Amino acid sequence: MKNFHFFLFLLLLISCKPSVESVWNSHFQPDEKQDNKLEIGTTIVFRYTQQEGINRSEYPEPSYPKIVDTSYFKKLKTEEINDGTDGGITTYFEIFEAIKKGKTKIETFEVLTKKIKANDSVYYQQTNRKLKTFSFTIQ
Repeated sequence: MKNFHFFLFLLLLISCKPSVESVWNSHFQPDEKQDNKLEIGTTIVFRYTQQEGINRSEYPEPSYPKIVDTSYFKKLKTEEINDGTDGGITTYFEIFEAIKKGKTKIETFEVLTKKIKANDSVYYQQTNRKLKTFSFTIQ
């Protein structure tokens, strides 16, 4: 009987951990090709992944900043889900909530940092690239 309760507890513990798909599907995913129509209180999600087990001082991971009009959207949280393996992938979710009616947009960028070694010195060069622009009509 003790073993049954232990396995039941273990199963419950494993099932409570959110999966990438459950987080992704529980929020609105904006489409770049159309005007996204939302209601106040709707949550939207952006995601990006990072490969684990890499020396980030030698090979910096890109960052993905966003320009968000905070009068229309409030950032609720950034959620992190690790696949649990060494050298695996960590998925990050940025979740925003629509808080005001009107038309707005969110622009996403990629910032790459490149480590450059030259003449016994090391410096970092950053490159910014605009990825996508999402337009929203909040009703």
